[in-house]
Amino acid sequence: MRKWIVLFVLLPAGVSFADRIELITGEVLHGEIVQTTAEWLVLDHPILGRLEIPAQAVRRVDDLPPAQSSPPSERVRDTPKSEPNPPPPPPPDPGPRWHSKLEFGFAATEGNSETANLMLAFNTAIDRGHDRYDFDSRYALRSSRGDRSENKLTAGLLAEWPLSNPRWSYFAQSRYDFDEFQSWDHRITGGGGMGYHLIDINEVDPAGNASDVFDVRIRLGLGLRREFGSTNERIQPEGIFGGDLVWQLNSHQRLAAGTTFFPNLEETGEFRVLTKAEWVLDLDTLDGLSLKLGLAHEFQSVTDPGIEESDLSVYGAFVLAF
Repeated sequence: MRKWIVLFVLLPAGVSFADRIELITGEVLHGEIVQTTAEWLVLDHPILGRLEIPAQAVRRVDDLPPAQSSPPSERVRDTPKSEPNPPPPPPPDPGPRWHSKLEFGFAATEGNSETANLMLAFNTAIDRGHDRYDFDSRYALRSSRGDRSENKLTAGLLAEWPLSNPRWSYFAQSRYDFDEFQSWDHRITGGGGMGYHLIDINEVDPAGNASDVFDVRIRLGLGLRREFGSTNERIQPEGIFGGDLVWQLNSHQRLAAGTTFFPNLEETGEFRVLTKAEWVLDLDTLDGLSLKLGLAHEFQSVTDPGIEESDLSVYGAFVLAF
């Protein structure tokens, strides 16, 4: 037994091998490396035969003469390292998220004055994570002793696509309006441009869901307008300068407001302004039910004779979100 130990120790001094392997425990082995993987190193040792050495147990590998060795592609030049853990897979795409609201308001009186007011609205938004589409529609009817004083319908679509900088986006919008008491019967508008997220203050609940506390956006663009049933039915270019604000006052109340200025690019001094403000109170009676009070105002600098430039609507409605 003693002569085998002496032989094992003295053998490297008298015989040359292709490879020298130093283990992390300090031992040195000489032989020929015939295979390497990320987990194992296979060595042909002249006495011990073929050895499978864990890669994590190897500190260093050196080449020694003579140059009868395995091809370079099968050799280990430095301490083998285990492959890093792959990054976790991205979370699954939740898909488009829909947010819809149905609004209903009605009031009627009979006696000294007979009045009837009706307001219906439907809004829906599709949030796809990287872009958003908002559709809104509203119909209002008001009469007194059988004479209508308001009869209007509006419906519009707003689409937004963010850029690489999430504060910037580009948008496209279109709208159809019907109003029995305007200088036009029908109106179609459309346009697009750039948007900027001026203020974005979020709050995260214990479940990790983020909600807007104070949000301000501004938009700048160009558009076209066409009126039907008016003295000027030509397509007219106009600018778009607007902003929107959403303020979550507390867990049950929020305020939303917005205004947009549309200057006529053909006729200097002609313009129109749309303004809207709404206060919403969440009710505990039913999940998703809230009360809304709002106003909508439109100012048009040029109207037909007998038509007022300013048109104001004040309304209240119950809102069911789903």
